[in-house]
Amino acid sequence: MLRRDLALLHAATDADDLHQACGRRLQPMIDESIPFDSPDPDSDPDLDPDPDPNDHQDRYTLRVGYGWWLLFRFTAGEAHGVALDEAPGP
Repeated sequence: MLRRDLALLHAATDADDLHQACGRRLQPMIDESIPFDSPDPDSDPDLDPDPDPNDHQDRYTLRVGYGWWLLFRFTAGEAHGVALDEAPGP
């Protein structure tokens, strides 16, 4: 499952592709306590060099099964900062 989901992230060109392929397993990230590495604008000129810390519309979680989630940002047609994390406990 994880390989399939990583392949979906790699193949997607926009957020609609992700929504169609992943369905309800894909959720917008609303937990501000989950850290993301700051994007490096020098390595990717399409990224906003000064993103609004309150803007979470490009951050997602993807349930991959067995209590695990992929956390990532999806901007400029690419997934950035992809991390595998355990689902929070009860």
